[in-house]
Amino acid sequence: MTSGKNARLTELFARWQPQYGDHFVKDGILCEDSWENARHRVLFVMRETNDYVGDLRDTLEGGGWTQVARWAYGMLQTDADVACPFEEANRADNREKGLRIAALMNLKKTPGGASSDPCEICFHAWKDRKWIKEEFDIVDPHIVVCCGNGTANGLRHAVPFRQPLADMKGCWFDNGRLFIETLHWRARKKKLVMHESLVNPLKTALGHLRDLGEKCPAWASPPQ
Repeated sequence: MTSGKNARLTELFARWQPQYGDHFVKDGILCEDSWENARHRVLFVMRETNDYVGDLRDTLEGGGWTQVARWAYGMLQTDADVACPFEEANRADNREKGLRIAALMNLKKTPGGASSDPCEICFHAWKDRKWIKEEFDIVDPHIVVCCGNGTANGLRHAVPFRQPLADMKGCWFDNGRLFIETLHWRARKKKLVMHESLVNPLKTALGHLRDLGEKCPAWASPPQ
């Protein structure tokens, strides 16, 4: 049996791709060694690519993921007491570190256009729910970031999560995982607004998880 998460994902995509042919978009963990050693293993769930066809895991060195990299590093450095400052997350060297602890998953595995149709995304998520669940289980994230309107609803076709975390809107805690709904990663907002739209809710959520005491998952516990 092939070991390693990305190797297992490659095997999964080999079984999944035939129904889509050459238009299939692969995704997964961008740097497996860094991912496995990360304090918070973060999966960014997206709707579809714009016009890209290929393997997103091969785009690590190609640029274009600045916001995801900034978010990932910010989440890595955020705990229940302090949210990572924007200036720190925006440093080029830290963005590179952030990208190496991120994983990406599109609900619709074929490219779309400049804007996504939420109903179409949900249909594809429902149709491919068995495959999406298998991919999700292989990646096995701690924190799931649902990027853009409708993404969380689409993901629920494959990975049910319903339990709100305290009184937080757009935040759920189910089966030891934290799910957060946020802006689309390419939303036309100021960089600071984008940064704070994720790290601030994460700080609040980690505070609620800390209050769980012994039921707090190990990954969410404050660093020693």
